[in-house]
Amino acid sequence: MEKTGRQPRAFHPLLLAAYPALFLFARNTDEATLADLGRALAVLISAACLVWLVARLAVRDRLKAALVVSLTVIAAFSFGYFLESVHGATIGGLLIGKPLGILLLCFIAIKLKLASLPEGVNWLQLTGAGILAGIGFTMSIFITLLAFSDNNIIQYSKIAILLSSLVAGVVGYLLVKKATSFSPVEIEEEK
Repeated sequence: MEKTGRQPRAFHPLLLAAYPALFLFARNTDEATLADLGRALAVLISAACLVWLVARLAVRDRLKAALVVSLTVIAAFSFGYFLESVHGATIGGLLIGKPLGILLLCFIAIKLKLASLPEGVNWLQLTGAGILAGIGFTMSIFITLLAFSDNNIIQYSKIAILLSSLVAGVVGYLLVKKATSFSPVEIEEEK
């Protein structure tokens, strides 16, 4: 076999992310619709791609990043609580909502010339700092205790909140660490 120098492609993270939705749909075809399946697949595959992107930035190797994503997907689905709607919203709020809000407001402020990025700070560092904001578990647990009276929901929400905070801490740390290894000049040259 002739060696071409190309790395093999890795699709296993996407397949692992899609498997639970496909399995549950196959077992519940009388209760679930194709629209439900489509939404679940879109969320799961998008989340896997986002984790893959962050892992790729952190380890700089496509196959190692794919392995990290596969292990993350397996760990996430080993918790049966991870995909319940209340907890999914909790996880989405901490891991997506906070960073997106921070980045969007910073972007708007900079574009409107109300603020500027400090000297030596780049957007990747700001993204990592935004993700680190997802560690806010104390207020999330407080609101959960006020909002729900069912102990099962409270316990599952606490697990989702702590898991989200752990993921935000690790991903934010890795992103900030990777971003500070570049100087702003190097990032400008890569574009």
